[in-house]
Amino acid sequence: MEREEQEEMEKYVSICEDVNKLKEKNEALQCQLVDAKKVQETQERNREYVSAYRQQRMKHLDIVRTKYNNEISEKENELSSIQNMLMQNRADTTTNQQRRLDEMEAMSHEQEDEFERMYHPNKSVHPSNS
Repeated sequence: MEREEQEEMEKYVSICEDVNKLKEKNEALQCQLVDAKKVQETQERNREYVSAYRQQRMKHLDIVRTKYNNEISEKENELSSIQNMLMQNRADTTTNQQRRLDEMEAMSHEQEDEFERMYHPNKSVHPSNS
């Protein structure tokens, strides 16, 4: 009987050791599970942060793009206005040049008539010809 008790005791000790090993494994797995949950929560928060950041960044980029598009439109309008002024100035310059040429031609005719009167007094120069 002592032998049976000895075997029973050994089985009991073996089972207790197995139970302790399983408890240790269970605790280790519980820690891993807690760590995994923390990692998962952190990943979810990070995804939310990244999503919020991307939305904020897209909104900011849209505002900046709109601002620069408006500035480009303003500069294009200014450029168009300057080009129109240049074309008008060219037209005015051409008109002024033609007027000056006409005035110079008229002065030239007057000077010719004056020359004729001074150096050829016998020739008849009619003031109505000028």
